[in-house]
Amino acid sequence: MKKIITLLVVLLLATSTKIFAQFPTIYASLTSGTWGTTGNLWETFTGNATNTPGAIGTGTVYASGTNPSGTHFVYIRSGHTITMGANKSCIGMTVESGATLLAGGSFRLQLATGGTGFTAPQNWSVTNNGTIGSASDGIYFEPGTNAGAITITGAGVYNIARIRMPGGLAGSGSGTVSVTIDANINFNIAANYALTAVYNPNVNDNYSININAGKTVTISSTGYFHNPATVAAVPGPPYDPPKAGIGGNYTYNINGTLDVSGSSGTSYICPLASAASVITMNVNGTVKLGTVFKTDTMYNSVGKVVLNINNGGVVDATATTTLSTAPPGATAPSNSGSHFNTIGTGVLKRSVGATDVNFAVGTSDNDYNLATLNNAGTLDNLTVAVKNTLDNAVPVASKIVNKQWTINEGTAGGTVGTIKLSWKIADQAASFNPAGVVVLASWNGTRYIGPVAVVTGSGTAADPYIATATGFIDFNRAFIVANLDALPLSLASIKAYQSGTGIKLDWATSTEINTDKFIVEKSTDGVSFNAIGTVAAKGNSNSLSNYTLFDAAPFVGNNYYRLKMLDKDGSYTYSAILKVAIGKIKTEVVIAPNPVKGNQLNIQFSNFERGTFSINVYNNAGQLVMNKTISHDGGSSSQVLQLPSQIKTGTYQVQITGNSTKVTKTIILE
Repeated sequence: MKKIITLLVVLLLATSTKIFAQFPTIYASLTSGTWGTTGNLWETFTGNATNTPGAIGTGTVYASGTNPSGTHFVYIRSGHTITMGANKSCIGMTVESGATLLAGGSFRLQLATGGTGFTAPQNWSVTNNGTIGSASDGIYFEPGTNAGAITITGAGVYNIARIRMPGGLAGSGSGTVSVTIDANINFNIAANYALTAVYNPNVNDNYSININAGKTVTISSTGYFHNPATVAAVPGPPYDPPKAGIGGNYTYNINGTLDVSGSSGTSYICPLASAASVITMNVNGTVKLGTVFKTDTMYNSVGKVVLNINNGGVVDATATTTLSTAPPGATAPSNSGSHFNTIGTGVLKRSVGATDVNFAVGTSDNDYNLATLNNAGTLDNLTVAVKNTLDNAVPVASKIVNKQWTINEGTAGGTVGTIKLSWKIADQAASFNPAGVVVLASWNGTRYIGPVAVVTGSGTAADPYIATATGFIDFNRAFIVANLDALPLSLASIKAYQSGTGIKLDWATSTEINTDKFIVEKSTDGVSFNAIGTVAAKGNSNSLSNYTLFDAAPFVGNNYYRLKMLDKDGSYTYSAILKVAIGKIKTEVVIAPNPVKGNQLNIQFSNFERGTFSINVYNNAGQLVMNKTISHDGGSSSQVLQLPSQIKTGTYQVQITGNSTKVTKTIILE
C-alpha cells in the first residue's frame, strides 16, 4: 500500500512540475513604476494557457524588491509605464494597448531565459500592442540562455536599440535558436549594430532571424545590419581590417522588408574564422541597403557568406554609394561568397549614371558573373539578374556562354549605355571561342540581335573574360554572350533601286548558318509574288557577305521585291518588301509599311533627287534614338534600315535630310 501511495505522490509531483514548466507564473502590473524598486508594482497569478492575468487587484501583491525574472511571464496593463532601470529577464511578455515599456537607459531584456523547470528549448513571444522603447531609450532584446524560438509580434510601436543573439545558447541542445519578427520595428541605435545573429559567436551556434512577410524592420541614423564580430589587429588591402571569430551557422530570412536605406552606417557581413561556419542571407522580400554595404572577405576568415536573392526578392542598393565586394581572384578563400546569387526572379537594383556601376551577381556561391553598366543618358535605377539557362534557344548552343543576364531599367527610354558581362572558362559551351567574333546579343521578341563586343581577360577567377559593347538604347532585355555564328542568319541591309533601264537589288548578311540560297521574288501588287532569280549563299559566315541581282525587265509603274532566304534544311524566311516605281510618278518619300513592324524602317524614294541623306529618328521626348546615312542614286529606290534592337513601341519622328531636302515623317512602331 505504501508503494502505491508513494507512486501516486511521485506521479502527482511529476504532473505538477510539467504544468509548472508549461505555464509560468504571471507578473501583471498594478501601476506605473520601476521594474525592481517600486513597491507594490506587481501582482501574480497562476500560469495558464493564454498567459493572461485575472482582473486588476485580484492577484497576490508583492512588495518592493520582488520582481519578475527568467521563469516568469510579464504582463503590462493599459495605462501603465514600466521602466526597467537595469538588465532584466522574463520568459515572455505582453504589453497591452495604452501600456509602455522603457529601459530607462541602455539595458537588455533577455527573453526565454528559463531556469528550474524551464530548460531548453523555450519558445515564447513578446506581444506588444502598446509601446516599447522610444527615440531616446536604449532598450534591446536578447534570447535567453534556454531560448529555442522567440517571436516579436503585435500591432504596437517598437522603437528599440537592437536585437542580438549571444553565442552558445542552449536551444534544443544543438544550439538551434530562432527569432521571428512579426511586427514593424524601428531600430534607433547610433554607430553600432542594430540587428544581428552574431554576438560572441560559438561553433555550436545554429541561429536564424526571420522577418515575416508584410512586416518592415527599419534601421536608421548611423546604425547598421549585422555585427561583423571582433576586429583583428592586422589590417591589409584590398580589404578593411580582417574580422575574427570562431562561429557556427547564422541565417537571415528576409520575407518582409529590411530597410537600412536611411542609415549612413556601414553594414558589414564577413565570414568567420571557422571553416564550417556559414552566414546566409535569404532575400525573399526586399532589402534596402544603406550608404555603405560590404561583403569583403577577410584574410584570416575561412568561413562562408552566402547571399541569395530568391524568387521575388529584391536587394535595393539605389541609396548605396559603396557596395564593396571581394574582387574575383583576390587573396581570399575561394568559398568566401562575395556576391549576390540571383535565383528565379530575384534581382539586384542599383542607380546607374555616366560612370561604371558594378552589379555583383552570380548563380551560386562560387560562380560569379559580374555585370558592369554605364548609362550616358538619364540617371536611372536598373536591375540585374543572372542564371545558367537561356529563355530562348540559339541555333548553335555549343557556341555560347551558358549564362543569361536580364537587365531592366526603371524609366523607359532615354538610356544610351555600355554593358560589360564577365564569365569564366567553365561557363563556356564546348565550342565557344572567346578569340572569335563575339556578340553581346539581346532577345528582341523574335530573335537575338546585338553588336560585336570587345573581349578581354583570360577566363580565370582572377582574370575573367569580359565582353564590352555600347550603344544600347534601353536595357529591358535578356542578354547573352555568343559567337556570331551561333546566331541565325542576320540580314544587315537590303536595297532596291533604279539602275539604267532596270532595277538592281543589293543585300548583305552579317551572319549565315547553313544558309542555302536567296530567291528574289517580284510582284506588281505586293501580294502575289513570282521568282525572278536565285543567288547561292555562302552558307556559313560570321562576317559581312554582299549579294546583288539585276532585274532587266521592270514593270512600268510599281515593282515590289522580296527575298526568300532558304536554309539547307528547307526552312526559309522572307525579307521586308521593297517598292520601286518606274515611269511618270510623283516625287516623294514614303515610309511603308507604317505602322513599322519588326524594327525594319522601309524608306521608299520615288522620282527623287540623287544625293546622300541623313536619317534621324526621334522619340516623343525629342531624344535621338538612331542616326544613319544612306545614299540614293536618283530616281526611285527602296531600302530597309534596321532600327535599334532596344527601341520601344510607340510614335516616332523620322527626319530625312539632304543637300536641298528636309522631310519629316511620323511613324508608329509596333
